[in-house]
Amino acid sequence: MTSGVAPPDDDAMMIAMSVKKATMGRMFSFKIPSWFVASLVVFLFQHNIDAAQTQIFSGPVSSAMGGGGRAGAEVPELIFLNPAVAALAMGMEAGFFYRDGYWADGEHDSDMAVSLVENSPGNFSPGGFAYLQRRRTLPRMAWTERYIHAAFAQSMNEHITFGLSVYNLQQVPDQGSTHIQWNGSVAALYTVNPQMGFAYVLSNPAGVDRDIPEPMRAIMQQSFAMNMVFTDLIRVTADLTRWEKFNPDQKWIVQLGGES
Repeated sequence: MTSGVAPPDDDAMMIAMSVKKATMGRMFSFKIPSWFVASLVVFLFQHNIDAAQTQIFSGPVSSAMGGGGRAGAEVPELIFLNPAVAALAMGMEAGFFYRDGYWADGEHDSDMAVSLVENSPGNFSPGGFAYLQRRRTLPRMAWTERYIHAAFAQSMNEHITFGLSVYNLQQVPDQGSTHIQWNGSVAALYTVNPQMGFAYVLSNPAGVDRDIPEPMRAIMQQSFAMNMVFTDLIRVTADLTRWEKFNPDQKWIVQLGGES
């Protein structure tokens, strides 16, 4: 097994669809971005764990940008990573995501996820809902996951936004009993200007049940992120994440990515 978030091999496939209420004519059009700068992921965490524990789900843009991007603006997929981005939605936005492929020999994921984010004028608070169905296979175990996620955001002013999420994760192993985890995240997003933003996210603060097998655990972690655009041509993202449990050396995961 490897730590961090590694991009799937050539067999993996991911499709993203963005839906915006303001542009109904493009409701079912698929948008496939052209990535120019290759993603770079540096893993400083040496604990022998499965990659998916770092975060519940990474969409196509996040995966192509090194697995991070918590300070970015791809709202339908980043709602899984940072609830504060709900305040960046342009009215109503929705996403559909599908991925199927191998991370390594004997490690296979099949994911289907949908998300809906609403930030129309007059709403009490921007918010989002997401659902993920996943089949996970590891060399010694396999299970099915159902993930239901609700996120809320509140902007204090044009620069500062706070976010809160709650999720229910049900895991059904092929052998053994069903595990149910309740957890969530708290986040802050600081937008300096349209070209620069910073984020902080504390994920899974409710802790972890040690009776749950290690690859299934939702482990508490904190993340610092940056999103920066240079001359409207190049965008760079950087995320630093540290596990607050089962990390005796307090090592960090570094996720870097860029696009043009």
